[in-house]
Amino acid sequence: MSALLARRRAHRDPFYAVDPNGGAAYPFAPYFFFHYIFADHVRSHPGAKDVWQKTPKISAIPAHSLGAAAKFGDMGQLCEKSLRQMISSSPIHKLNWRLYFPQTIFDLAGEKTQK
Repeated sequence: MSALLARRRAHRDPFYAVDPNGGAAYPFAPYFFFHYIFADHVRSHPGAKDVWQKTPKISAIPAHSLGAAAKFGDMGQLCEKSLRQMISSSPIHKLNWRLYFPQTIFDLAGEKTQK
């Protein structure tokens, strides 16, 4: 199968994308490759499936709040209280290296981890 056909199949079938005898043998990876690897592991390992089913599910919306504020607003306009609320809303945040985040965010996040 050509690399182009393998790529098309990988987009239709995410598990093919991570199959060592399938799409994983080609020099490209779909954008959500790590998600597909995780899903394949959970699907094919009963112990992993059990652990994943017992894992509490949390919303990803708070994890994107700082990034959304940086993308659509002016981070410099946010008061410390607002920043603290955004930081404490999620145990992890998805930040984009292309956006500006003031040092205050990292300082406040550092305070949270030291408590």
